[in-house]
Amino acid sequence: MSARFVALIGTLLVLAACGSGPPPSTASYGPISLLPSADPFTSAIVATKSLGTARLTVDVHHPDASRAVHGEGVTVLGSGQGDVTWSAADRAYRELVNARGLYVQAPPQTGGWEQWPIGHISATSGYVDSLRGAGVLHDVRNEGTEQLGSVTTTRYRGWTPLTQDEATRLGLAGLPSPDAREDVTVWIDDFDHAVRIDRHATTSTDEVTVRTDYSDFSVLLNLTSPSHEVTATHT
Repeated sequence: MSARFVALIGTLLVLAACGSGPPPSTASYGPISLLPSADPFTSAIVATKSLGTARLTVDVHHPDASRAVHGEGVTVLGSGQGDVTWSAADRAYRELVNARGLYVQAPPQTGGWEQWPIGHISATSGYVDSLRGAGVLHDVRNEGTEQLGSVTTTRYRGWTPLTQDEATRLGLAGLPSPDAREDVTVWIDDFDHAVRIDRHATTSTDEVTVRTDYSDFSVLLNLTSPSHEVTATHT
């Protein structure tokens, strides 16, 4: 018997011995743990955004009642885009915000359109995205159930830092203090969808409360730019 053949037999015997024992223990790895699921409030915010679109009404209140604004229309959830008609003390106008910019029509339905660049702050871009930052609010607490008409909801309250950019978006005059907060209250229905959101903030010289009510989730929405009807363009 050759030395090479003997070595081969020895190798096979070693492998057989290793394979005949119990399988390697996994005890050293510990039990497999799943990632914790998101809390009910955060899950509801994510679920609401996933619905895509919704009809909405928006009411903006300042201490000076003449600055009150009311809006009705349709929005892309989780964005500042939408098609909303606004009424203020001195005028009514329609705003369409899409990925190309802001289009303003005054009076609604019959007037010509003015185009403004992307990033221009308007009632629509500033107020309709009440879901912004809702998923990362501080100190969120469940305040119990509340009836909104025939809808049973659970009300949550939290806050987010009030930055200068956010104050501008909300149409606030004056400067927020370094520790200023924006209080956010959200009503979640039994389908885990946000159906009402209040945002309240103050600066050194101003105050605002914005209430947004959502309905008819996943409604069809056409945000095609009215380019052929634009009578003025601003840069």
